[in-house]
Amino acid sequence: MKTSPIWEFFTILGGEKCKCKFCSTTVSRQTGNTSNSIGHLKAKHPDQYAQFLAMKKHKEDEKACASATQPKLTGFIPVVPKPHPQSKDKYPHDSARHLDLNKQVAMMLAADMRPFSMVDDVVFRSLVQKLDPRYDMPTRTTFARSIIPEIFKNERVKLYNIIKKDSPIAMGFTSDIWTSKANKSFICLTGHYLTNDFVLKRSILDIRYFPECHTANNILIKLDSMTDYYDIDFKEVRPFFTTDSGSNYVCALSKVNGIVTSTSCFAHDLHLAINEAIAFAINRAETNVSGLSSPINIVHSGSALSIGGSVLITAPNPPVAEINTIAASAYFANKKEISSFEESKWKLDWYSIIKSEINTKH
Repeated sequence: MKTSPIWEFFTILGGEKCKCKFCSTTVSRQTGNTSNSIGHLKAKHPDQYAQFLAMKKHKEDEKACASATQPKLTGFIPVVPKPHPQSKDKYPHDSARHLDLNKQVAMMLAADMRPFSMVDDVVFRSLVQKLDPRYDMPTRTTFARSIIPEIFKNERVKLYNIIKKDSPIAMGFTSDIWTSKANKSFICLTGHYLTNDFVLKRSILDIRYFPECHTANNILIKLDSMTDYYDIDFKEVRPFFTTDSGSNYVCALSKVNGIVTSTSCFAHDLHLAINEAIAFAINRAETNVSGLSSPINIVHSGSALSIGGSVLITAPNPPVAEINTIAASAYFANKKEISSFEESKWKLDWYSIIKSEINTKH
């Protein structure tokens, strides 16, 4: 229904369009919007625009007059305002209670690694209102852009003061780079040291977004900026770095050789060694038993043992001794091709792993 006097100057067309009656210009009127039509009238037809303003004012005056003369229900029945208990009033946003609740929710999001969108969830907001109706919980944007960053700054200042107070003479650092599911890279630095009272203290010092190439120079720049914040002077505090054995980390720390002592992570090296041993043992074993009817590829699934896809044992509970005999025969067949003690040792170690795994399952 047309209610605005602007439509006295335009003809409404289909498809959310209207046409000026004076210049035939087509103007958009999405969802009945009059802004474009009024703007066109004001820019192109000043006289008609003045006429439109007069018509609009006259209509508003009529509406105000009708509203003033129409009797209201409150004139006949007194309305008693419903009492609003003080306990239901919202906490002021600068009150200690409101700020403390903000911090508690933010700490939950951070510690439990919850998404910011959780605070906008209808069920969660309903729960918070049940727990404390006076708490007006902020939106996820407020948590992401102000509350959590502010908590981070305060906590980092506390950590800075703790390290300065303890004044360690040596610190151990661990650092690593990883990529998230969203393909965003981050670098982390942790610190460990003993106080003068031999109390071990450790903490995550910093986590930085790392979109640059993971070159040695870029890694060194990141590590330098993260330690600079805590005023850690490597001339006064002896540093010891533990990282993976990646060439970029090794090269980065070698650039400060003589100042920084570094080593590779034992667990990481052990993991790499096991993977290489497994790959080597399987590859060599397959080669050594290539003359058998089936290539070597041992798979044990509880009720069957197969080599190269051929099921050798199908008993519900195959005897462990029989399994061990077949595994040993497969791995040590054609031993004359083994030319060095080291290769024999690798195979023996791998066989021990397989045997231990089978024995564990039985």
